[in-house]
Amino acid sequence: MNAQHRDGAIDRRDAEWCLLTSLCAPDLPSMLRAEFCANLHADTFTDYAHRIIFQEICAMSKADGAHSARDLREHLPSRVTARGFPDLDFSNLLAGNEFPGEDALTRLEHAYERLTGIKETL
Repeated sequence: MNAQHRDGAIDRRDAEWCLLTSLCAPDLPSMLRAEFCANLHADTFTDYAHRIIFQEICAMSKADGAHSARDLREHLPSRVTARGFPDLDFSNLLAGNEFPGEDALTRLEHAYERLTGIKETL
């Protein structure tokens, strides 16, 4: 693997993780989380663990039964663990600070644009 490809893979994993942490922000409204989940496919995530986390966030964010950020943060670790990922460090994923509502949205939008921008350049 050449250095450029390796660096691109690291950037991609970082972009995926940034989006996941933004989706788990404690003050992100569940409607916005559901909207962003609907706009992305799980296949966008190249890291399999990230894909599973995203699928579980989406499952808990469906419009007909959207969970609050508090519920998401409480139940996401057990849901992902039940799918075969017991060794993930959720403290880093769920460590997001509270931001004012617009800041949480801005952070999520930047993470989304970063991830989809990387996808388009691959």
